[in-house]
Amino acid sequence: MKLIRRFRKWLSRLTSEGLYARVKGRELLDHEAREEILSMLKREPGLCFQEIQDRIGLAPGTTRWHLDKLASSDFVTSDEDGRHTRFFPTGLDAGTRKAVVAMRDESRLALVRMIERNPELSQSDLAEATGLAQSTVSHHLGRLVEDGIVDKHRDGRSVRYAIEDEMTKPVRQAKRYVL
Repeated sequence: MKLIRRFRKWLSRLTSEGLYARVKGRELLDHEAREEILSMLKREPGLCFQEIQDRIGLAPGTTRWHLDKLASSDFVTSDEDGRHTRFFPTGLDAGTRKAVVAMRDESRLALVRMIERNPELSQSDLAEATGLAQSTVSHHLGRLVEDGIVDKHRDGRSVRYAIEDEMTKPVRQAKRYVL
């Protein structure tokens, strides 16, 4: 009985002294894995969960735990990209995040780069220039237009594509991270 009471007293001291204390603010980055995740996202924003997990070599549950801790303390934010959630360091502007998400896809990256170099190309011109199938180009241009990265407009019987004016700078910034 004495042993049980001593154990309970010891356990209550541990919990009251912070064994289960919540770590917040800058102290959150004192953990090697969280510091590594944040540093990785600053170098390569827009990585998905699987890419982060593969690079740091932690179990899925552990990786999710650390990402959730970083997100709840506003060190990290995320955007949805179809079936992927992309993670970013807090502070990256929305336009750049949007461009990074789009340009993490190889086909969309090829289209954005081609449109940036040669504005006013048609869909068939883009298919020929990138070597992508017409259906692939059509699908990805639809996504880029829907996301507000690319503008499409009629020119007689043709539809031409150009980078949206307000996305020119974010696209340039995003290229630094994805190329």
